[in-house]
Amino acid sequence: MNHILRPLVDELKLLERGIVIDGLRVRAKVFNWACDLPALRKTLGWLSHNANKGCTKCHQQLRKRPEDILKVGEKRTGREHREVGRRLQDMYRRGEKTRMENLETDTGVRYSIVNELDYHDPVKDHVIEPMHNLLIGVAKRIFQTFTSDGLIDITKMADRLEGILRSGLVSRLRLNFFVVYGPRLA
Repeated sequence: MNHILRPLVDELKLLERGIVIDGLRVRAKVFNWACDLPALRKTLGWLSHNANKGCTKCHQQLRKRPEDILKVGEKRTGREHREVGRRLQDMYRRGEKTRMENLETDTGVRYSIVNELDYHDPVKDHVIEPMHNLLIGVAKRIFQTFTSDGLIDITKMADRLEGILRSGLVSRLRLNFFVVYGPRLA
C-alpha cells in the first residue's frame, strides 16, 4: 500500500511547502481522511479490527467477555503512533521480521507513509463511514459474543420477530439473521 501512496504523500509534502500558480503561492494540507474502516486501517497504519489492539482511539485489548467490549483503554496519540511506525520501518529495513510482527501485535500499529506528513495526526484526523462497520462484521461479532455468553436469548428474539411479521406491521422479510446466528431458521 505504501508504494501506491508514496506519490500522493510526496505531492502533499510539496503542497504543504507551497507552489506558485500564476504568480500566487498556494499551500494545501489534508485535514481528514474520509473512508471506510478497512481503507482507513490500510492507509493510516492500523491493524485489522480483529487485532489484539484493534481500536484506533485507545489501547484497549480485544476481549472476549461481553462486559469488557465497551471498556476504553488508555488514549492513543498521533505522536506515539508515528513513532511506533518509524520503529517498524527500521525493523523492516534491517530484516527483523519477527520483532516487527511482535511489535505490530503489541501495539496494533503498522508503518504507513501517510504518517510522514508531520501535520497529520493518525489518531484524530480521520472520519469513518459507519455503514462499513456493519458490513465488516463488527456488529455481528458483538452479537455472536452476547448470544454465546447467554446475554441475548436467540429463541426469544426469534419469537418476537416472528410475532412482528405475523402482525402485518412489517412486510414479510427473509430472516437471514437466523441463518447467520442460529439456532433457528425462519
